[in-house]
Amino acid sequence: MPRTALPVTTPVLNSSVNTATGVYTAADQANGMSINVKDGSHTLIHVKNTNAATRLVTIKAGSTNHRSHAWLAPLGDLAVTIPVTTGDIVIGPLESARFEQMDGLIYVDIDASAGVTIGVYQMPI
Repeated sequence: MPRTALPVTTPVLNSSVNTATGVYTAADQANGMSINVKDGSHTLIHVKNTNAATRLVTIKAGSTNHRSHAWLAPLGDLAVTIPVTTGDIVIGPLESARFEQMDGLIYVDIDASAGVTIGVYQMPI
């Protein structure tokens, strides 16, 4: 199965973002998720956990070969623990040179999806 594509919200300059009403997607543990971004260094991933257990979100290291510019991929995955019940974590900005895959996406995995929603914000470039 393909990864679930996370929609990307680009905030308007000199404004605000209401994370209570933003575009969030339920986490997909079975397939993983992907983010199509223009530049990882302008990307923030907002993870909300309403479950009574911590969750582990992993940003997967990118692909490295002659066709990829993810030269920092050998640094490995980035694993972030999301606290219980009212867990609210922002991950990023992310380095494309570490996390971009061959298809230009950033891959996000989660250990369990119950009670977790994810929103992605791409800062205006």
